[in-house]
Amino acid sequence: MRMNRLLTIITLLAASYLTGCAGLNPFPLAARGGDTISLALGSQDGMTKANTTVTLTDSVGTVFDLTSNVRALMKLYADPTSGVYYGGDTYTTSQLMNNTAHAPWLTVMALDLPTGIATGAANINVNTTGPQKTGIASPDINQLSMGIEILTGTGSSNGFGFFRTRNGQYQNTGNLPQLEPQPQYKVLPPDVSFGTDAGYGAAEIKIQLPQSVPQPDSSAMDVVIPNLRLMTQSKCQMQWSAQDDMLTVTFTSMNGQLDILETQFSILSTMQTPFVITSTLPTIESVTLYDIDGNPVTGPAASDFSVVAQGGFEI
Repeated sequence: MRMNRLLTIITLLAASYLTGCAGLNPFPLAARGGDTISLALGSQDGMTKANTTVTLTDSVGTVFDLTSNVRALMKLYADPTSGVYYGGDTYTTSQLMNNTAHAPWLTVMALDLPTGIATGAANINVNTTGPQKTGIASPDINQLSMGIEILTGTGSSNGFGFFRTRNGQYQNTGNLPQLEPQPQYKVLPPDVSFGTDAGYGAAEIKIQLPQSVPQPDSSAMDVVIPNLRLMTQSKCQMQWSAQDDMLTVTFTSMNGQLDILETQFSILSTMQTPFVITSTLPTIESVTLYDIDGNPVTGPAASDFSVVAQGGFEI
């Protein structure tokens, strides 16, 4: 099974989750000890390898700690032109987004099963100290377990090999952690539902960056925003600029329908070696909101926003 097989598996998991059929499932449902499997873990916001543990209890009650067997934690998004966003079952997607206040993604874990597991029915439990927003499309992962059938025989960890050239001359081992989000700082607006605070023409956010971020310029860092268009009609556009250690991020809506939840973004390095995420967070200096005519208006203040450091798994 090569990298394209993994992508097929997690795409199937995403399709089932985003259409409301499954929020927490292993794939495949049966495997041998030693095999690599994938787990659909809902739409986690803040789950990392560092704050997550995994255990498996086999058919005779033996408990295996699989925390060190986690290969990768990934976010899986649907094609932006798919029925998740246009047509299809957008109601379920909108419920997911309204409950989580972020873009619709599926959290997928690639996991190596240990050898020596008794055959028969086993249960996998995943626990995280990451925040859980429970609701219509978001189960609390800490309260659930996933069943898997352990088959006779011994499997092997999947290298997810792929060919780099058209004639297959060079074969490489897949680098699953490369699919994980990079270390970043995330700026978050107030935790409200979509439509709670909407109708702005623009928003300007000024942030003082810590010394751990190199002198910000277009070649060293970037600002990334999520795709929230299903929940808004703002046709939002974002621009950013930096001078010394001051970052300015501007959101505009030509129709004056900017939703405050659209002002969330991540700050990350574009360099091969990401900048170091430290306990010294960026400081939100000001938040200025405007109506469609460019006049300042009242709304959430800088103190209503927050900044979190993500060491490897967010937006």
